[in-house]
Amino acid sequence: MIRCTDLSIVLNHKKLLHIENITFEEGIVHIIQGENGCGKSSLFRCMTGWSSPDSGSCVMLGSWVYQPQQFHLFAPKVLDNFLDAELAKQMLVSLKAESIINQSVKRLSGGERQKVALVRTLCTDADVYLLDEPTSYMDESSRLLAYQLIKERLLSLGKTVLMISHESVMDPFDCGKVYLFKDSKLNIINTW
Repeated sequence: MIRCTDLSIVLNHKKLLHIENITFEEGIVHIIQGENGCGKSSLFRCMTGWSSPDSGSCVMLGSWVYQPQQFHLFAPKVLDNFLDAELAKQMLVSLKAESIINQSVKRLSGGERQKVALVRTLCTDADVYLLDEPTSYMDESSRLLAYQLIKERLLSLGKTVLMISHESVMDPFDCGKVYLFKDSKLNIINTW
């Protein structure tokens, strides 16, 4: 669970975001949308403690893992990115990406790199998962497989999942909330 109270971030003398009081519950997906530069990634950095808010607080209960938008893979081989190679192989098969398991990271396409980064994140055991555009660079069928994997690996275990996405992704998930950042506020626009 994550709770933000009177959280404000100011950037270049302009209020980037202000969240009065919001709780992100466990066991559902929380999808955060908004225009580029509105504060979505800044919110995640505050949650992790990588940056400090100008006021207020954000408390995360339990352990967490953050997959930033700009992820970094380790070379030389895909499997060098995982501590649990067998679990990673199973997930890559679920993403129909078994052909890249023994490839060089340098030879991967953007979508393949994104799959490796997502699997690396999902191989990490945590209570809270912050996923900043985890399916960017993926085609539509790969995105649907990725959402199914997130559902099976995280939501079925009652994890807290916050995901920044520019697309509507409600269908693959059984329950969740969609939030929209607009005019420095984060508002719930859909619950299912």
